[in-house]
Amino acid sequence: TETFVAIRAHIDNWRWSGVPFYLRTGKRMKKRCAEIVVEYKPVSHNVYGDAAGPIQPNRLVIRLQPEESIQLTLMSKRLDNLEMQLEPVTLNISLSEKYNNGYHSDAYKRLMLDAAANNPALFIHRDEVRQAWQWVDPIIERWQSKGAPSLYRAGSWGPEDADELLEENKHVWFNAGEQA
Repeated sequence: TETFVAIRAHIDNWRWSGVPFYLRTGKRMKKRCAEIVVEYKPVSHNVYGDAAGPIQPNRLVIRLQPEESIQLTLMSKRLDNLEMQLEPVTLNISLSEKYNNGYHSDAYKRLMLDAAANNPALFIHRDEVRQAWQWVDPIIERWQSKGAPSLYRAGSWGPEDADELLEENKHVWFNAGEQA
């Protein structure tokens, strides 16, 4: 059974023209998590030069599970010395810290309670399911025409092919818990 997929997608409109969206999921990956990572483009001209040290990309990370949070990491001038050095500074909004009553953290429990209360807010309509399959079916057909899927070791971040997909555009995956 196939347990991993990594794709590069594009949104066909003027606002997102040329912006790649990378999606990756797998049942046997190193960590179970669901997050959206927006990595901002580097500035076209670094006014600090090499003297400021290595510059990491600014990132917005929206973590959906296991612990819901929103993190904005920006490069900022170090305030503890007079030299021009930059360091990443993270603003973290942690919903799991704010709502530590257990209700918020258990998604299945909330889903079952909402279903019992006849609250449709967390469920999608069949039209949305149909549209999702309309988007996914061509991906599956293309994948099936390519032959056997790439294998990956359980507990890894996926097969090397997934890394190569991003390397084509000089990008790397954001692996949860391994980067700031």
